[in-house]
Amino acid sequence: MKKTRRYYENIYRTDSLTNRVIIDVSMDRYLDYFHQWDNSIIRKRDLHPDLAGFFDSCSHEIPLSRRLKIVFTIKKIEEDPKKEANITSSYYHYYHSNLQFVEHDIFKKVRLAVIVAVIAAAFISMHYMIKNPINNIYISRIIEDGILIGGWVFMWEAFHIIAFQMLEPLRRRRELKRFLDAVLTFDTCG
Repeated sequence: MKKTRRYYENIYRTDSLTNRVIIDVSMDRYLDYFHQWDNSIIRKRDLHPDLAGFFDSCSHEIPLSRRLKIVFTIKKIEEDPKKEANITSSYYHYYHSNLQFVEHDIFKKVRLAVIVAVIAAAFISMHYMIKNPINNIYISRIIEDGILIGGWVFMWEAFHIIAFQMLEPLRRRRELKRFLDAVLTFDTCG
């Protein structure tokens, strides 16, 4: 039976030694890697937004289970180990910073879900504490049912945060960790 190639295997090469998927990046010069308006020191400069977007689109096409190798090909320039070290340092700093932001976002969502779940448990507990079969006053019945409904609404919100709002940040965290695990290499064709 013929094995069908997956879509990304038609676009990206695979390193035969490490089995990492290779993302090829071709640049005219080393500085094309950096954001042109970022005047900070080289180690902390941001990736060029187009390059970061390119990496993200590549990451969406390649399954998260596959590890990455990024090959920078610099045209018309001789090899410069210092600039390559700066780019490598900047790359890892950029993705480590993004990972910290995503993990902080995940922490905030989990904390909010816990707070909302505690409020829901308090409302539902209050409902059962004030429930009194002897007291059938209409207004107390409305308050009792309102507390129960409010409790379940808060419980649903806690579930919604954990089950639905956490999916994208958790996927992004996996992508960023994969970028941090990526091997960077440089090649010149000058």
